[in-house]
Amino acid sequence: MADEDGLIRVRVRLMQIISGSLVLGAMVFLAIVVMIAANQAAPPPPAWPGGQPLMTYVAITILVVQVAMVMTLPPARIRSAVRQMATEGSPPQPGAQETEVAKLLSLRQTTMILALAPLEGSACFGCIAYLLEQRVEALIVAAVAIVLMLLYFPTEGAVRSWLERQTEALSQARMETSDRI
Repeated sequence: MADEDGLIRVRVRLMQIISGSLVLGAMVFLAIVVMIAANQAAPPPPAWPGGQPLMTYVAITILVVQVAMVMTLPPARIRSAVRQMATEGSPPQPGAQETEVAKLLSLRQTTMILALAPLEGSACFGCIAYLLEQRVEALIVAAVAIVLMLLYFPTEGAVRSWLERQTEALSQARMETSDRI
């Protein structure tokens, strides 16, 4: 159990470093873009037909699509991986419990990255749209994406709670699998 606690702490710290790096990168890029735009004499004229802020509209669309992806892909990956783990064999032996926890922690890290990467892309695209068109809406896109990224920041308590839920789901999937046989 002490080994498991140590493993969880180490993996949560790693997830925090990854998450923090992605969020910080987007925030620094946003700050740089705002400073560059503030030092420009006037916003550049839109190069799009009718003077529409096309890049801002694209940034909004990308954010909406990315949020939909973040809400569907990571949970689907988790369900799929738990089902696969349940069908890999009989319930784990006493020494295999750490392997199961390690697999679940790897899954949590992978799905966290699957959630954060699209949001970081949306934040960066919003920054670029703001740099090109200087529309407040583009800044809002970047800010919303960054706030959503912060909501995914892993804490030890949240990861432990997630592990409990997934362990329960894994046990349930194993029972369903054994009932079918």
